Amino acid sequence: MLHPVHHVPVRQTVVLSMAVLLANLALVWFALSIRSDPADDATAIRTVVAQQIDALNARDAAALQLTYCSRQGEVAGLIIEALGPRTANRTLRVARITDIQRIGSTMATARVQVEFTGADLAAIELRPDTVSTFRKGETGWQMCDPGDGSTDLLHV
Repeated sequence: MLHPVHHVPVRQTVVLSMAVLLANLALVWFALSIRSDPADDATAIRTVVAQQIDALNARDAAALQLTYCSRQGEVAGLIIEALGPRTANRTLRVARITDIQRIGSTMATARVQVEFTGADLAAIELRPDTVSTFRKGETGWQMCDPGDGSTDLLHV
């Protein structure tokens, strides 16, 4: 018994195959483009630390609060209050930020070393061996204590 010969529409099959291939390539490109780049994350973490230092030097509790996770932001006012009035000869600066390590896509740690310029600010204890923890949320990277408490956030 012979089977009848069916005509396969070659042109339509090729066009459909190309469309599927292009759709798959577009999906792969989109998936890769939404993944965050570790270098971009490191830059964002450095930016958060710089924003913290700027807020501390300006004695701006609202700006400082934005750099912390929401559950810890309430300490910003206490930190600013402890620093006392703003003076030009008592400021902080970032000495270095090292060992930025991503933990998954939403957490990171970094060693942040801060230095005083001018007279020491007794309200802040600088501990170079402290590792700061950062979390990435809807608004970007913020500093978060691993225990989500308000203690030990002064180390910047």
